[in-house]
Amino acid sequence: MKYAFVLLALGCLVTAVHAQYWEAAVQAGDGPFALCYNSLDDKVYCANLLGGSVTVISGANHRVLATVPAKDGPAGLCYNPTNDKVYCASYGSGDVRIIDGATDSVITTVVAGSGATMFCYSPYSNRVYCSNHFAGTVTVIDGATDEVIGDASAHSSPWGLCYNSLTHEVYCACYDSSGGFVTVVDGPYGTRDIALGPASPSILCYDAQHNKVFCNGFRDSIIVIDGAGDSVIGRVKVGTDPFAFCYNPRDSVLYCANIHSKTVTVVNAATNTVVATIPVDSEPRALCYDSAHNKVYCANAKSDSVSVIDGAGDTVIRTIAVGDEPEALTFNPLHGRVYVANWSSDNVTVIRDTSTGIEESPRQQTPSRKLAPTVLSGAYVQSLKSSAIFDALGRRAVNPKPGVYFVREAQAQAQAHAVRKVIVTR
Repeated sequence: MKYAFVLLALGCLVTAVHAQYWEAAVQAGDGPFALCYNSLDDKVYCANLLGGSVTVISGANHRVLATVPAKDGPAGLCYNPTNDKVYCASYGSGDVRIIDGATDSVITTVVAGSGATMFCYSPYSNRVYCSNHFAGTVTVIDGATDEVIGDASAHSSPWGLCYNSLTHEVYCACYDSSGGFVTVVDGPYGTRDIALGPASPSILCYDAQHNKVFCNGFRDSIIVIDGAGDSVIGRVKVGTDPFAFCYNPRDSVLYCANIHSKTVTVVNAATNTVVATIPVDSEPRALCYDSAHNKVYCANAKSDSVSVIDGAGDTVIRTIAVGDEPEALTFNPLHGRVYVANWSSDNVTVIRDTSTGIEESPRQQTPSRKLAPTVLSGAYVQSLKSSAIFDALGRRAVNPKPGVYFVREAQAQAQAHAVRKVIVTR
């Protein structure tokens, strides 16, 4: 697998280029997969899916402050600013490790469910919600006591979550379900389902200005849900395979990264209409909004780059080379920095927007094995000419359900990619 390859260690590199300029590439663990920002302590947390750890990075000087051990397959992170805690979901072991934000020590570990993956936080109730992909539940954790309040039943294969700040409900995308559903979690146990029609929902985004929830639909569409009535009020055609969202509150628009059409679609959130289609690099997989400079950052996994989009003009103003296969993004508003988790080069690139321009880390010259693009079809995974398909823990997967897997190629293909990552969504 990926950890069988020998990679050069990447230390923290800081280079002074100008009085207002610096550059950084920070070493993380094996397979950086998720990021979150701790606003109270000015730290960035990076979950290393294959390394079984969380790397803690100083937001001030990019130093690695700690490496926190996590259980099998840490895949999701969430920050609780009320109690200064970081939550790490382990996809393989189905638990959540709770980390003290001040000391970066593990407070406790609670049992969630099989395939624990995504989070969202409710500041109203001070609760953390964790979707359990294989268990078909959403675990509700008390932010003050670190106790599991309950497990709410989701429709099927829960994945992405979002919080409605007006109704204080949590929405959960259930993409391995017949017809497509979003489960609404009201309190620790109460749930109801919103039928979407033809859809494979996996990602969600909440628009507080119009009280709407956006979720990806089937192949090339976005479904719009009314947050007051929990009913479908529109469908918007976008690019092929919408894969990531972010919301720009300054301009009231939603950005949608379309992984297989190399575009980012801009949707007017008030009218549910497309206002722009922005070409980016290959396989846009993650989006992040920079509220300080009204810019959107788009991680392009296959081309090892980040596209910087001007929020006012909806145009790409710069494309920045980063590490191998950028997987996740997070924004540090205190310093105006964007962090990029690079899956295949095991490091985090730091980008800073200044008054004189965008700073970027230098291209990393490290030997690596690039992993294949995301696969969006379970049937396609079954047809791969591979000797084995494994989950994140190295276990052979027979008839894989939606999730993250690794394909070990047959001998004839191994010259190009001995092992590649796939994400099965249906």
